[in-house]
Amino acid sequence: MMPELTLHYGDHELKLEVPDANFGGLLRPCDIRGDCDILPVLKKAVGANRERFQTQARNRKVLLLIADHTRDEPHLSMVEAVLPLLEEASSVTILMATGSHHSRARENLQLVRNLESLLQGFRLPPASLQIHDAISADFVNLGKTRAGTPIEVNHLLVEADVICVLSDMKPHYFAGYSNALKYFLPGTASFAAIEHNHAFALDDHATFGRHPLHPDPQRRDNPVANDMADFAQRVIGERPAWALVTIASSSEIHWACFDTLKVAVERGIQATDERMITPCAPTSHLVVSCGGYPHDESLYTAQRALELSAAVLEPAARVLLLAQCRNGIAPTPSARKNFYEPMCRPLEETLQLIR
Repeated sequence: MMPELTLHYGDHELKLEVPDANFGGLLRPCDIRGDCDILPVLKKAVGANRERFQTQARNRKVLLLIADHTRDEPHLSMVEAVLPLLEEASSVTILMATGSHHSRARENLQLVRNLESLLQGFRLPPASLQIHDAISADFVNLGKTRAGTPIEVNHLLVEADVICVLSDMKPHYFAGYSNALKYFLPGTASFAAIEHNHAFALDDHATFGRHPLHPDPQRRDNPVANDMADFAQRVIGERPAWALVTIASSSEIHWACFDTLKVAVERGIQATDERMITPCAPTSHLVVSCGGYPHDESLYTAQRALELSAAVLEPAARVLLLAQCRNGIAPTPSARKNFYEPMCRPLEETLQLIR
């Protein structure tokens, strides 16, 4: 019987029929179903270090860094799990770390409204919600990283006493892993800092599964991730920094950890490798689904799935990419200018522009 495959596409699914002779297999991350009751899992993770965090947050200005709408994660549940720990803080600021993404996207504004409603149900000190903008934010310059990236960061990170990142984790095609350190660079950095850091993506070691906090010493060299880690450490200094880290989507959760930033990222990398890295023999034909919206909202976003799957392709292989791209080539004129237009130039000219 011809296999019928169901793959995510935008907000719905596509069914593909593949002849038996052509079907080599179906690879999915996290083959084991996660827990759909997300909040109890998060509360249990937070409870492991509740008293320690509360002691450090008491009577101090706490900054929560959260992802923007392009990340398919349980935003509201993650914030809700942490809010009870902040009742004795002197103030709470929630900053959406957008990186170079469109800060005023309709979905981001809706997420802010949902968070405002959530905050009303808690007894909190003065609280505010803000969205980072890589172009127009009020930046503080702290010098340069060892790799020469300008440490230009949103002023809210410098003014906070305690920083807590709420981050999902998964492999990242050139930064090694999506992780809490990325909420500093690119998340809350200037466009100039992001541009300088991302130029290192041309290095052969800038690929998924490589990170300075990886447990395997042979997989710690990644110039993009190294620079991000240096940037974050320079911003944080000696202040307490925490992270609630998950492997999750908006509808289910597989794993969660709440600990100091470095420990949480280290544990998250190990958990991601265990749950999301799948061995695969080289292939000449591949069908790739990005996982649906928001991962395929535009070609700018969807191409990440191509990068992550490129390692299994034979020379001259053919790929069918399933991506709805409701926002077209890129979600904003700026993204189109910096992503698509350089691709239309001669290759060497494009590479020189990136360098």
